[in-house]
Amino acid sequence: MDDINATTWPTEWNGELIDLLSVLSRLVELEPAQADLLNAILAKPVASYTDLASAGVTWPGPHANDVQRIPNYAEADQGDQSEGLDGQLGFTFGGT
Repeated sequence: MDDINATTWPTEWNGELIDLLSVLSRLVELEPAQADLLNAILAKPVASYTDLASAGVTWPGPHANDVQRIPNYAEADQGDQSEGLDGQLGFTFGGT
């Protein structure tokens, strides 16, 4: 995004800006209700693995061939996280 330097403001951006401001305003209005909900959740006891398993919760098995579930730690450790990352640590966009 640092490389994008708009020198003009196209008219079609007006509607997008208004939509963004509307969403942000609504989120700010919801903050007190969100805080109340968070406090109610935090006041409850934490469910253990055993509690969840006895309630019938199951966990996915290993997905060795699912590249979207495998973080690329080797690439992330090389310092440049802007290129070549798929899975949980980055996004892959077609055509770029």
